[in-house]
Amino acid sequence: MHPTAAPAEDTPARPPTVEVVVATSRHLLAAGLILVGVIASVLCLLTLRWHDTLWRPGHQPGGWPGVVGFVVLSAIVHEWLHVVGWKIHGGARWRDVSFIVTRRGLGLAALLHQPVPMAAFRAAALWPAVVLGILPLAGAFVTGSGLVALWGAFFLFECITDVTLLLGTRAVPSSARVTSHPTELGCVIAPGPA
Repeated sequence: MHPTAAPAEDTPARPPTVEVVVATSRHLLAAGLILVGVIASVLCLLTLRWHDTLWRPGHQPGGWPGVVGFVVLSAIVHEWLHVVGWKIHGGARWRDVSFIVTRRGLGLAALLHQPVPMAAFRAAALWPAVVLGILPLAGAFVTGSGLVALWGAFFLFECITDVTLLLGTRAVPSSARVTSHPTELGCVIAPGPA
């Protein structure tokens, strides 16, 4: 005879556990060092390519008010690029996303509320770096515009929290389904199969 398991009587179902992955100050330091190294290398290459013409005084449209406006606009565009990435790579809907005011970054953050694969979450984290940082730096390399190079470097460094997020979540499997952590730099892994 085979022993049979006794039926579970009145055993309440345990709620699924939720795993949270948060980036640390060590990840932030590593991200800063990576970005400073990349930006310094690119600016050195630009200087070698364009010599003294790259750093001739340029004209910032709008002067200092233009600089401030450009920085504020870039923060908004930066967060919208995350949303576009979540939509394209993860199939997120507009209602799956919200924006909050935060002390991190420049005061605005996009939050994803419905799970997407970690691979899509990572891809969306890279969008601002590519669109606002790498493409302008590539444009500066082609045109020799020092102003475009400086803005590209600034916008690339503005992605420090995105790089920190990538470093802090590197152990999360690409197939895991995640949402944004509501208050910290990280993600919440949705319970259930990946």
